[in-house]
Amino acid sequence: MALRTLQNWEQHRTHPTGPARALLKIVASNPMAIEALHEYI
Repeated sequence: MALRTLQNWEQHRTHPTGPARALLKIVASNPMAIEALHEYI
């Protein structure tokens, strides 16, 4: 993921969409979910 993309999200110039948005929602509701993802990557 491009650094510029993350900066735009942080500064509310753009918003995450698609798979990125889904992943962020999962992590927001369950921060430990990111650890489970490491097993599959």
